[in-house]
Amino acid sequence: MPGPCGAVMNVLSEGGPLKTSELYEAVEKKYPGVVVSKTHLKEHILKRALVNKLVKVQLDDSKFKDRWAVRRPGQVRMKIARTLHDP
Repeated sequence: MPGPCGAVMNVLSEGGPLKTSELYEAVEKKYPGVVVSKTHLKEHILKRALVNKLVKVQLDDSKFKDRWAVRRPGQVRMKIARTLHDP
């Protein structure tokens, strides 16, 4: 069974862009007990551990970038990823 980061990457690779709540439910369904809570998922995994691997995207039916997706090669990183390690 993968850890939390591997579980998130597997679910997003197989299912496409998902909202945070949808992503949490999908990870819990496929890998029960791997992610502690939605807050843990968002703050520690999505915004820290996988910050260079994921991006927020906007789909056609949405007004905001509200879904997480795997970042494609050459795609611009999120602003938090660009400023996270700057002095």
